[in-house]
Amino acid sequence: MKVSFPRVGIYTEVGVEFFKKLGLEVVEPNPIGKKIIEKGVLFSPEMMCFPYKLVLASFIDALERGADTLIMYNSQGFCRYRCYYVMAEMALKQLGYKFEMVIPKARNLFSWIFKLSPKVKKNQLFRVIKETWDHIKQVEKKDCEKNKGDIKIGIVGEFYTCIEPSANFYLVDKLREFGANVDIGMSVSEFIKHGLKLDRLYKRRERKIAKKLLKGEIIAGHGFDSIVNTIYFIEKKYDGIILAMPLTCMPECVAEPFIKKICDENKVPFMVLRFDENVSEVNIDNRLNAFCELIRRKRWKYQLV
Repeated sequence: MKVSFPRVGIYTEVGVEFFKKLGLEVVEPNPIGKKIIEKGVLFSPEMMCFPYKLVLASFIDALERGADTLIMYNSQGFCRYRCYYVMAEMALKQLGYKFEMVIPKARNLFSWIFKLSPKVKKNQLFRVIKETWDHIKQVEKKDCEKNKGDIKIGIVGEFYTCIEPSANFYLVDKLREFGANVDIGMSVSEFIKHGLKLDRLYKRRERKIAKKLLKGEIIAGHGFDSIVNTIYFIEKKYDGIILAMPLTCMPECVAEPFIKKICDENKVPFMVLRFDENVSEVNIDNRLNAFCELIRRKRWKYQLV
């Protein structure tokens, strides 16, 4: 059995080590460049969001390098993300690839692992999970240590677009090059806690404010979390907010006007970046540079007053 999974930014190596510790052979997901993306775009519905195209492209690349088992997490939310694995499996089998799709969910927390590695013992599994959790926290801490800029920018938006560099044209790295400290609203550790419902007390005040703003209505996907994290960043005195979202992402489109309203009321600079395969990277670079300079000029203006 040779397993593979889509890239997940700085956490990709964590996933590789996790499966290796379970005794599995891993086809490590390659960085997703233009040639790999083209395959995902070619076999995806035209208006499907960019993360799906990247996931499909990553799967095709892994299958062509010998993978026979694909792993795709399903959060069981209300976004079309929950249908990714169904669509990807159908598309790949129509292309003639032979493989098995394994779907981890919060509901089958351990059974999918025993399916992949039936010989693993429970005490060994718990040790591997503990080590993996520690590895995730270590990776996040190491990434935070790269923040050495003079302004603070919070990134909110669709989860995969925020954490996978190929989905956002290396947004975090570029902002840091422009002298910004960058924090993403939802990390993988928070995502796991959220999926297991272990974060009920975390950002509780911000959630209450967001629910009041929405008058009790629900936004699918991570739209609600984007609003919550915007409130959180503003209360922590961040200098600017960026909403990173795939083109055509309905949950983030719904969240956008609420985020803009919050930022306008608090006089915090706000920018929306929409990503797909046709976006100009040069245009993104210019907008990020201009956004950082806008924040600095705003700060200088208030210092002179």
